[in-house]
Amino acid sequence: MKKKSIYLIFLAVFFGIILQPAAQASIEGEINKCGLKMSSLEMSVLINSGKNVNTDKTVTVHIVKSGETLSIISQRYKTTVEKIMSMNLAINNRDMILVGQRLVINASVKSREKTSAHNRSKIYQKVVLTKAEKLKIIELAAARTGLPWEILAGLSQQESGLGKVMIGDGGRSRGPYHIHLPSHPSVSAEKAMDFEWSSNWAADYLITLGAKDDLFTALRLWNGSIKNKKTLVHATRVMYLAVNEYGYVG
Repeated sequence: MKKKSIYLIFLAVFFGIILQPAAQASIEGEINKCGLKMSSLEMSVLINSGKNVNTDKTVTVHIVKSGETLSIISQRYKTTVEKIMSMNLAINNRDMILVGQRLVINASVKSREKTSAHNRSKIYQKVVLTKAEKLKIIELAAARTGLPWEILAGLSQQESGLGKVMIGDGGRSRGPYHIHLPSHPSVSAEKAMDFEWSSNWAADYLITLGAKDDLFTALRLWNGSIKNKKTLVHATRVMYLAVNEYGYVG
């Protein structure tokens, strides 16, 4: 019964089904039976999904489109990723949102509820960005700095499998580029995990390492000193992936 209830609730949210008052009460009851924890604001948006109405005058509901990230959405509404996440308790990872998912934007302080991360709702199915979407983000970041996008893609591929393994080095490295947080204290774990933000950071950092003058040396310096033979292996693997996986011709 629990699985069936969750499935029906998800369909109501995803397809924007308009619920009659009796059905609304039933859905709310099933949510409570399933032991799912939701903010009152999310409950209201769920029950009213498909009606295109706001739960109060300061709330906007945004439907996620293909290629959108929380960073892109936050810029559109002149807010922050953190605020969007605080109003949408179903989001556990800022890099994991679903096309068609409804997000509450710009809720007033009165509408927000403080809820710990482990209590966030599991109603929404979450998917990572597609490979095509990741490569598009990489292309834009590389174009902004003048770097070959294939190199940036190869770097992410080498470090994390293009965002498949987001934590490394005993938790000290995070994100699609495994940014070493102790070495870069200005980078938060949350920022490092954001594919768009970290792609732009990685491109900028490679430039500071001298990538425009000596790309291979910059790739060695990414992982430490050129005196360390391991950085030679690392840079070689990145170049190999850039050429063989993404068609880099130099």
